[in-house]
Amino acid sequence: MACAPFIGVNHHKQSVLFGCAFLLNETTESFVWLFESFLEAMDGLQPKTIFTDQCQAMANAIKRVLPKSQHRLCLWHIGQNAAKHLSYYLRKPDFKVLFNRCLYNCGSEQEFEEVWARLVTKVDISKCSWLKKNYELRANWCPAFSKNYFSAVILSTQRSESMNNVFRTVTCKTMSLTQFVLRYEKVLQRR
Repeated sequence: MACAPFIGVNHHKQSVLFGCAFLLNETTESFVWLFESFLEAMDGLQPKTIFTDQCQAMANAIKRVLPKSQHRLCLWHIGQNAAKHLSYYLRKPDFKVLFNRCLYNCGSEQEFEEVWARLVTKVDISKCSWLKKNYELRANWCPAFSKNYFSAVILSTQRSESMNNVFRTVTCKTMSLTQFVLRYEKVLQRR
């Protein structure tokens, strides 16, 4: 089962664990249930911003259940996926510099568009559907497009990944759900 933690940030920029759930699968319906359960636990309050990887099922559920939340895509995951889909181009220093600038260093939407235009001149865009798809999603990942949305200066799901790592160190696959809950509670007390 997939462990789905809900991690927030307090006013001191410290991670706060709101809870977690176990999912048998990662379908839109499972994520709808997850987000509806989260909303019920949070008295209907939607997060201002929610960061995810590029899971389409999760994105569909967010649109349905959390329409007031700003859905952002994790830059670290985009970088990892770029390594898979753009490995040939990323070996070229000029392409890599432009790609990283688009990810992290564009100060405005106009600057992003200018840098992106230079970037696509270096690839055969007809053969690069992943790059085209990410351009369409640019408002969900490029920091220049999200200046008007609260995100506590977060650009990735690193806090969630970090919490998953904490759980991995105190649990094992053969552990029962009851044993996990007991360990989970101990982790909460320490944090």
